[in-house]
Amino acid sequence: MDGIITSPGGWGKNVKDAPSASLVPGLLFYTYFLIADKAWFDALPALEQKALAESARVSVTEKWGEMQADDARLVAELVSRGATYTAVPGDAVAAWRENRGRDVGFCGRASGSDADVSGGCGWG
Repeated sequence: MDGIITSPGGWGKNVKDAPSASLVPGLLFYTYFLIADKAWFDALPALEQKALAESARVSVTEKWGEMQADDARLVAELVSRGATYTAVPGDAVAAWRENRGRDVGFCGRASGSDADVSGGCGWG
């Protein structure tokens, strides 16, 4: 495997084939959300709408924090077992994107790779 662009959880499942990982701040973004039927929500009394929205906001925020903590624990565990993990400094992200954008094709494979990337799993 030439490279992988994934979450820490995805890396953990592929760490034998991709033992090194880099974090590029802002490259991957995950969020949590709740979905409700608009007509149903709009039919609720204002006080219930407010309570539900606030409860959802708290739940989503907690899940985001839990995901960040889970990722940190997993990365620490993988590193403790010999994997390597580096982070691109925040002030170097723009330059990293510009340089890697010229050199890396879909799925993190080097340009000119004979790997089949017809699945369209690139990033922009």
